[in-house]
Amino acid sequence: MFNKAKITAAILLSGIAFSSATNATEVSLEQFVSGMVFQAVESTKLELNHGVQKAILTANNMITFDESEIVAAKVTITDLESAKEQPEKAE
Repeated sequence: MFNKAKITAAILLSGIAFSSATNATEVSLEQFVSGMVFQAVESTKLELNHGVQKAILTANNMITFDESEIVAAKVTITDLESAKEQPEKAE
C-alpha cells in the first residue's frame, strides 16, 4: 500500500513537472514570436517613413514658383538614316 502511494506521488509530480516545462516553453515561444512581429512592424514603419520623406523631398525639388523656364541643356534628336544620307549627297 505504501508503494502504491509512492508510485502515485511520483507519477503526479512528474506530470506536474512536465506540464510546467511545457508551459514555460509555450511562454518562451510566445515571447519569441511577439519579438519577431514587433521587429517586423518597426521595420515596416521605418521603411514607410523613409518612403514618405523621399516622396516629399522629390516633390519639393520639382516645385518652382518662378515662372521662367530653366533649361539645363539643349537636346537635338537626329535620325541616323538621314545622318548617313547627308554626307553621301554632299559628295
